[in-house]
Amino acid sequence: MPRPRRKKSKNSDILLWLPARNNPGKLDKTLSMLYSTCSSPSNFDIQVIIDSDQIELYQQVKNKYVDNNIIWSHPDHIKNDFWNMIQAEFDFLENNDYYFAWLITDDFSGLSHGWDKEIIKKREYFKDNLFTMHTVGYGYHRRQDVFQAQYVYTNLRNLKSNKAIGIPEGNIIWHYSECLPLSTKRWWMMMRSLFKPNYLTAQSEHLTAALAMILSTEYNHNRLIPGGFSWERLEDNGATAHIGVGDCGSRIALFTKWTEEEDFSIIRNIAKNINDIIILEQSWENE
Repeated sequence: MPRPRRKKSKNSDILLWLPARNNPGKLDKTLSMLYSTCSSPSNFDIQVIIDSDQIELYQQVKNKYVDNNIIWSHPDHIKNDFWNMIQAEFDFLENNDYYFAWLITDDFSGLSHGWDKEIIKKREYFKDNLFTMHTVGYGYHRRQDVFQAQYVYTNLRNLKSNKAIGIPEGNIIWHYSECLPLSTKRWWMMMRSLFKPNYLTAQSEHLTAALAMILSTEYNHNRLIPGGFSWERLEDNGATAHIGVGDCGSRIALFTKWTEEEDFSIIRNIAKNINDIIILEQSWENE
């Protein structure tokens, strides 16, 4: 297979996906934090996703940031499903030349200064552009360093947890993986096929972690790297507990199904495809 030429990025390096609903004040605070802590607004764009039934509710915030690098998307609202929101995110990413995409929320805080500069430092960390990152620290009581260091069950019995959900791998992912997944565009596009209407649309972070785990444990590719920045808090009001869960009833029930009961089968084909790409493109480097 001939080696394709890589396109030079025409956009900013980073695309932030920022969905919001029912609380304009939270969105305003989050946008203010992003701009006040960044090294340069030219390093990133923000795609704010507001359902079409709440455009008027968020109009004041939109007017406040009219001169900023924000793309406003307004998909139709679907009760208990993020399907239209995810399609808006992926469609925009696919049609633009960002290198990274970071899925954030309107209720996280404590973002460290220079976060955008730290992300950009990781550009082409792997030449094939297939990797994901975790933040540094304890974001939302999760030890991302534990996830990177372990992937599989080793010393989990020594880690305090009162929400064990079954198999060790699932336990590590549920408790210790990154809440706000940050990956390359190529990584995200490989994951896109995982999401279906009313199925897994609120589990991006768990799917990202599972893919990193399978690549590490079964193919010996460590594609989870430290991002070099941190955030401190994330409010969890339980709003996503029943989003995109199909007939499983709850987010954790669906998670347990595709991890414990189905043994990560939805992840394995994608992991295999990424492994094939890594091996192929490493062979190009040796030519």
